[in-house]
Amino acid sequence: MKIAVISDTHNKTAVLELVISHVKALGVSHLIHCGDLTLSQTLLPCRGLRVYLAYGNGDYDRVGINKMLTELNPQNSFGTVQDFTLDGQSFFVAHGDESKCIHTALESGAYQWVLQGHTHRFRDEKLGQTRWINPGALGGLKIEERSFVILDTSKKSVERIKVEGL
Repeated sequence: MKIAVISDTHNKTAVLELVISHVKALGVSHLIHCGDLTLSQTLLPCRGLRVYLAYGNGDYDRVGINKMLTELNPQNSFGTVQDFTLDGQSFFVAHGDESKCIHTALESGAYQWVLQGHTHRFRDEKLGQTRWINPGALGGLKIEERSFVILDTSKKSVERIKVEGL
């Protein structure tokens, strides 16, 4: 199963539209957002996807975000952290502004995938059986090139896609 992983959108709807268009063209139907979406309207391009969102420190309108996610798909999931199984693999998702929960999840060894955002820096590290991923940022401060990740659960692979190349 292929899953798109994005983070730190910071209201960049045009960038998100480009990314979602690419993701849908690849046949991807699941999206994990690692936080800092910021405003609920930014989610509109995600219509038709199953979304898991972990709130970031910039997600002030959580009520609006929850409402929009539910309207787009009642199966969408949202919260401070996301802890779920998908395609037989365990996921833990948090924004990363409170790094203690990320490190606790990593140290537990209970997850195949630990996903985070916040730093705007791409990360792909393996710690034991856990793959620790930060897809980079789609908006906000441009510390590195804009990027996101396509995660393939069957191959246990991660492909970083730079937005400028789309």
